[in-house]
This record gives sequence, structure tokens and C-alpha cells, in this order.
Amino acid sequence: MDRTTTLEVSWRIMQKLDELHTHIPENDEQSRELTDSVDMMKRLFGKYTQNQRSFTQSAFFQMLQSIDKLLESTLVHSKKLLSPVVATHAEAFKWLYRNDFLLCQRTQELNAIFPPDALSPTVGVIQDRSALSFWATNFGANTIQVPNGIVVRALQTKFNTSIIDTPKERIFVYFLDPTRDGFVSQFDFNLFTRWFGPIDEQCPDRIYNAVNRKILTGYVPATEAQYILERGGLREGKYLIRFSKSQPDSFGLTYVDARGSIKHARICTRVPVGGLSGSPDSTPYPNLLAFVEAFPQLLREPCGNFFEWLEETAISYGQLSVPLAPFGGSNGGSGPSSSSSSSASSPASAEQSPVLPLPQPAQPSCTICEDAPVNAVFLECGHLGCCVNCAKKCKICPFCRAPIARIKTIHMM
Repeated sequence: MDRTTTLEVSWRIMQKLDELHTHIPENDEQSRELTDSVDMMKRLFGKYTQNQRSFTQSAFFQMLQSIDKLLESTLVHSKKLLSPVVATHAEAFKWLYRNDFLLCQRTQELNAIFPPDALSPTVGVIQDRSALSFWATNFGANTIQVPNGIVVRALQTKFNTSIIDTPKERIFVYFLDPTRDGFVSQFDFNLFTRWFGPIDEQCPDRIYNAVNRKILTGYVPATEAQYILERGGLREGKYLIRFSKSQPDSFGLTYVDARGSIKHARICTRVPVGGLSGSPDSTPYPNLLAFVEAFPQLLREPCGNFFEWLEETAISYGQLSVPLAPFGGSNGGSGPSSSSSSSASSPASAEQSPVLPLPQPAQPSCTICEDAPVNAVFLECGHLGCCVNCAKKCKICPFCRAPIARIKTIHMM
């Protein structure tokens, strides 16, 4: 790849970031997260251009083009914020937050594999040894990225189940290639294995259970997750699990607590791959379903309609021609199930949805001392609202008066 060409794309990205910055309202709480993301990207690409750093690998050019294309879409939505018609701002913010999520992931990928101060790309970013061995065996240890169809075919052979030409293929492609550039990099594959690993025959079921039971939604920003839970009223036990933007190898949990307040927490993934936990040092759970079942009081009503979200997103990007439907487990049900979703979004319904950008809630404080952050869950009732120090002093749950069998420590986002 010509070095001059990649530098030109870097400069074009910088120009689009400057233009995007002028469209985002200043001193606006709703816009602060977007402004921070733009500033972060400008610092990274500023290093590429200042150092005249350009890699000759085609993967570098492909990643730059992916970011450039996504920025083009982001600019289209950002220009709506300049409109005097305030009604258009809500829809614009919704897509700006979604694109910001994907831009952040793509920028982290670029920085991890092609550091601006390095002379050569970084390979071997896959942390799990079995996943790294799978990549090296099928694609080569020094291969930076592979077309997503080739990766899905290799996984189909590994899992010994039908994926290609079934509805499952779309789900695998989405989780392997979230920015829809047609490639899976080592960075992408590392995230996939952190979320759903290890790479064994049970991996498809871990994905299908999370999606079909509406446990996992995908790349949903915290502001949109909050709005989804508010639809239909705030009830204790409503929840949504999504990918974390600030910690891409983890999940974000948004839920309604016993007081009817919306809270955010992080679900950590483990290395070596093979477990989830509420905090890096707590007992791991084998998958998302097991994690949810461990907190029956706290997580009762899943609100994460992955198929609805994916269809609306795909229609917006012009990449979906037929509705998606849930599918069976890895041992059967290669086609759409009879219980296909009837609430899938259409372009018209997406335009009419009053999706309002909401501010992030403040970090919750302990209901007892009203000072320390909330980081303890009472079991088996599942109530969350105290710090660890105060929780240890309780013999019964202060919210429902149930006996406390044990206390789990979690880290709030």
C-alpha cells in the first residue's frame, strides 16, 4: 500500500473530525461524551500525521477507510443538530451516540495494532492461548485481519455446526465484525473470545442463549439503554446487558433497582477466557445466562431485543433486505424459528420513535452511610444499594428484610 495514500486518508479523517467538532453543541451535558471522543481521535490521528507515520500493510489502509466511512455517516447526523427544528435533534443524537460507540471501538483497534509511535504493527493481541492457537492455525500468527466470511467458515468447522447460509451467520458476523468493514482483526477476535469464549463446541450456545433470551443487546450506548428501560415504566428487575464502551472486553449492565432508579454496572470478562464476574476478583460465572440466573431478584425482566436493534441499525446503513428472526441452539434450528419477533423496527417506526438523549446518572452512593459508592449485592434476594463496609454490618436485607446468605462485591461503572 502506498504510504502517501494512507497519509492522505489520515489527513482527510482529521478534517472530518474538525468539522464534526463544529457541529456538536458546546457546554452541553448531552454532547460532552461525543466531544471527548472526537478529541481522543484527533490526538491519535494528530500523532499519525505529525510523525508522518504510515504503515504499508493493507490492513492499516482498510482500518483507515472504515473510520473515514463511519465518520462520513456521523457527519450526516451531526448536521441535523444545526437545524432549527428541535424535533430532529433527538434522532440525530441517537445515531451520533451509536456511531460514537463504533468509532471508539475502531479507534482502539487501530491504536492497539498500529501504534502511532511504533515502526511495525503489533501482532499477538489475542490473549487466550487456545484462541491464539486457533487463529495461528487457520490464518497465520502474523496475519492482522481476515475477511469475516473466512473466519465464520473456520468457526463452523471448529464448532461442528451449521452457521453459513443460516440466520446464525448474521449474528456471528455482527459479533466478529461490529463495524461492518468486512474484516475480522486480531483485536476483534480477541474481544469475541473475551465475550463468548473459550472457542469450543459450547461457544455457539453461549451466544444463542444470550441473544434469544433477550439478555444481550449489543453496541447500545448507556443513554439509549436508559431510555429503553424507561419505556413502559420503571419496574424493579428490568435490565439490559450491552457491550461496554469504556472497557471493550467487558459488558455493561443497565438495570432498575428496588427504588425505581436506573443504575449502571460493569460485568468483567476473565483471562484466560472462560468466565464472567461482577468484579475482577470475584467468583466467575461461565456465561451471561448463568450470571443473570445468579441474581433472580435484581435481573428479572430482560429488555434487550437484539434482533430489533440489529434490523434497525442495518436498515439505517442499507445492509438488510429481510427481517431477522431468532434461531435455535447449535444442535438444531438452522432456520428462523416459529417465534419470530413481531416488534422488529421498520424505517418508519425508527423515525417515529421518540428516542431522547438522556444524561448519565450520577454515581450511586450507599443508602446507609450516603457516602461510599454502591458496590455490594445481597444474596439471595439480589438487592443492590449499599457499600461493602455497611453491607457487612447487616444481618437482613435493608430493602426486603430477607436473610443475607452472602454478599457479592461488584464494581459500578
